Amino acid sequence: MTDHWSPISSIRDLVPLSEATAYTFWHATEYLQIVGANAGKEYFAGFNDSDQSISYTQMQVVPPPHLFEGGCPDALDVGSVGLPEGRPGIRLRTSAVGLERLDLEITLPAAEEVTVAIHDVMGRRVRVLARGKYPSGRTDLAWDGTNEAGGRAPSGIYFATLVRSAARSTVRAAFVR
Repeated sequence: MTDHWSPISSIRDLVPLSEATAYTFWHATEYLQIVGANAGKEYFAGFNDSDQSISYTQMQVVPPPHLFEGGCPDALDVGSVGLPEGRPGIRLRTSAVGLERLDLEITLPAAEEVTVAIHDVMGRRVRVLARGKYPSGRTDLAWDGTNEAGGRAPSGIYFATLVRSAARSTVRAAFVR
């Protein structure tokens, strides 16, 4: 049911008229704000029916009556290595041109249910690498560059995300065949 999601007309009213059509198919929107070392960056994200993906834009301040103007998202806000070794979360172990795989590791403080997935820069899930209960400590995972259907994913920037009960962590990696 979508009755509690933002109506399309209200989303389109938040931006200058020149950008309104870009948000025609967005719903289930979220406001995201970066805190910490990269503080001050604000993002607007939503499910985009036009290509069945999660779309996002970096919000730029504009004069009233509009709330924001869209900008190019800054993918640099997600680290390319991940958390320090031994700290709970996800880390990129190896990524090299022509290697045709990404080696990852997850570290958990206790056994728990997790999901590890690969997403492209448009937010589309490419493949689920792990789902279920994993033990405490370190677990090695690898992505062989294939999608859920077994086809080859193209070279590009990808995000590996660990979702667990206490937190979510993401690492960015270049995958080049």
